[in-house]
Amino acid sequence: MKKDDIIKLEYEKTQDSAEHYNTMTWTLIAVGIGFSLLLLKFTLLDLLEENFFNVNNYSLQNLAISIGLFVILYFRNLVEGASEKKVFKYGICKIIEKENNFYGQNSEIDNLLISGKHDGIKFFRTSLLILVLLFSATSLFLMANFSSQTIKMLPEIDITNTLIVYGTFLSQIILVWYFFKYEKFYEKSETKVQEILKKLRREKLK
Repeated sequence: MKKDDIIKLEYEKTQDSAEHYNTMTWTLIAVGIGFSLLLLKFTLLDLLEENFFNVNNYSLQNLAISIGLFVILYFRNLVEGASEKKVFKYGICKIIEKENNFYGQNSEIDNLLISGKHDGIKFFRTSLLILVLLFSATSLFLMANFSSQTIKMLPEIDITNTLIVYGTFLSQIILVWYFFKYEKFYEKSETKVQEILKKLRREKLK
């Protein structure tokens, strides 16, 4: 196989891989945000129910919030990983284009008015932040009401239900802490990919 054919094959494979991760990124974004919104809807709609403020209902609502926060963290990790690979693969395509004087379709995307200025991952991060804040606000509201009612019903409280509610609330605190703690990690990972691509660009195009 000729060198030109090898280069073209590598370019095509890299392009296909980049498109695969791009599709994966948007699919995971849709599934993750959609499932989180479903759980949030389930929790918020119950605020309108007359029997919502029965202390025995709080454990289910708190569990839904904990699951929602866990889903956010899980899908964020999947999406960030797929996005990282996508950016790297497209970066390799740009290097191959410049190195071999191909038409720079991937390089030209950066100059487009919409596609070049807006990145889906930023939309995803903003959406997750809003969801986490909504889940957190709902959780605090639930716990404030639960605590006030528990004090009034001290002789008659259900110990098991109370332990479940406070246990799930503790898990929510840990999940929210984890969300904000690793916020910078994903940004650093994104910067690391760009540094690797810059290094490869200098080596290939010098």
